Amino acid sequence: MAEEIRMPPLGQTTEDIKILTWRKAEGEAVKQGDVLLEVETDKATLEVEAYTSGVLLKILRGAGEVVAAGSAIAIIGQPGESVEAPGQGVAQPPSPVPQAGLGPTSPQAPAMPAAPAAPGKVLASPVARKLAMDHGLDISQIAGSGPGGRIEKEDVLAYVERRKAATPQITEASRPRRTIAERLTRSFRDIPHIYLTVRVDMTQVKRFLEQWHAAGKPRLTYTPLLLWSAARALRAEPRVNRVWLADGRIQTFAQANVGLAVAGEDSLIVVTIPEPDRMALADLAAYTETAAERARAGRLTAADLAGCALTISNLGMYGVDEFAAIVDPQQAAILAVGRVADEPMVLPGEVAIAIRPRMAVTLSADHRVIDGAVAARFLDAFRKETEKGAFA
Repeated sequence: MAEEIRMPPLGQTTEDIKILTWRKAEGEAVKQGDVLLEVETDKATLEVEAYTSGVLLKILRGAGEVVAAGSAIAIIGQPGESVEAPGQGVAQPPSPVPQAGLGPTSPQAPAMPAAPAAPGKVLASPVARKLAMDHGLDISQIAGSGPGGRIEKEDVLAYVERRKAATPQITEASRPRRTIAERLTRSFRDIPHIYLTVRVDMTQVKRFLEQWHAAGKPRLTYTPLLLWSAARALRAEPRVNRVWLADGRIQTFAQANVGLAVAGEDSLIVVTIPEPDRMALADLAAYTETAAERARAGRLTAADLAGCALTISNLGMYGVDEFAAIVDPQQAAILAVGRVADEPMVLPGEVAIAIRPRMAVTLSADHRVIDGAVAARFLDAFRKETEKGAFA
């Protein structure tokens, strides 16, 4: 029997989803798990898989259309089965809008002959004069390199290049950049942020990593370890593992998922790492690396956009000592991680000062759902889990 295929929810919200291209054509056989189409959300480009097998009988929404999660987009059934498309028929891609442009010009167009120079006029070749006129330049402002200070074609071209280099460039912001701007502006305006900072002694962590690599195990960085500690802290203080909803309700997550902020060419994507403390460390490191690669490429999976309340943003690799981040509007907290640096500190129960590797961590939290004491307990749990250096 024919079955409607609906656009799945791709993330924590039901943002509008743009269909980029269909991978399957009408009349083509489809197996469960095959990629049906490619779509774009406000965060990334994603592939949508078929959740049933059969023949793609009808495409209801075409490339270029923007649809909401849950909308019918296609019908899959048995070969030869007749179907009546609900609602709209097959949507056609929007006709391309012709771009306005300049008419054809000939790069070899001869220069207009210049009138004989009158006394006091600027000395310039006819080609140089035409070039200056074409670019809207005052030729008297250009220094000439020809005989007697005559302005040549090369002088005008060099002047144009210098002006380009000195002129601020205004470009259209990309869709991801506009989305980031809108989301963070909304978050900073609407979410009452509170900020708490602790310094973490990384002595045992550094020792753990040295022993790990000395044993010939796969490369491991600080980031998977911090994800592991954050998940453990969420289990210790589950009131951080929830978010404030627009209608005033509070949603609590059953899993201790942790988001990881990944910087792309001109984007900032949060990819969800599922329950990091329940993965083997080698698996966690590999998963984190491949998930970050998908985020940078803008090709996340639906699992990468799974719900979570907390994100880690690590700028320590850039030499940043300490910073405070903005909470994602769909989450409740973000952990800003600085670099590991040797610092003097008084050891507990001792008078002497020792030099220890330490790391500043700042928690930004949504005060509507997380009180200061709850945030402090979470941060203390994170610090203790990290300082133990026992990630298993």
